[in-house]
Amino acid sequence: VRKVWHAIKEYEAVYGSNEHSYWLQFELLWREYFHWSLRVNGPTYFHYNGISQAKLTPPELNKDHWRAWQQASTGMPMIDAGLIELKHTGFVSNRMRQWLASYFINDLNLDWRLGARFFEQHLIDFDVASNWGNWAYLAGMGHDPRAQPGQGRYFSLNKQLHQYDPELIHLHHWLPQLRHCSLQHIVDHQSGRHPLANYRSPVQLLGAAN
Repeated sequence: VRKVWHAIKEYEAVYGSNEHSYWLQFELLWREYFHWSLRVNGPTYFHYNGISQAKLTPPELNKDHWRAWQQASTGMPMIDAGLIELKHTGFVSNRMRQWLASYFINDLNLDWRLGARFFEQHLIDFDVASNWGNWAYLAGMGHDPRAQPGQGRYFSLNKQLHQYDPELIHLHHWLPQLRHCSLQHIVDHQSGRHPLANYRSPVQLLGAAN
């Protein structure tokens, strides 16, 4: 990590700082923070309520939702695309990891620790502290001063798709059977307005505002 940090500084000294060099340093600092948090909090880090000191009960396991997630068959194209990429390559972008976690926790209503274990199983860059710390953060059970316990970060997935993959380049790559579909087709399917004829129905629809 020190070597990477100094390499970034050397790059910036020659070429100047930019958005990418900033965020790489920022994520290295988050990694450091999560590592120290794990040392301080110990086993609490892996409890359902995490470090939040809340006394919430884990949601009852919805076996259909959990099975659909494991098989990358949630019926939510942007989520299935991410899961297929993860299972085939062992990697997905930071943005996709947040989408997957948000859908897993908030829409499928599954125990965030199952999601953390799933990532642990598949990620080639898996890191205990960063992985569990980020999942707890998104579930509202970790280091987020703006979150109430159990009320984590929620990503409006259709809005995110509009913003980050409007040409559906990523989605079409991992779901080539949907190459004939436009952005509006996908958004309508994920919201339940006009289901696609050649794709499974979502096990859990997004709300109308998503």
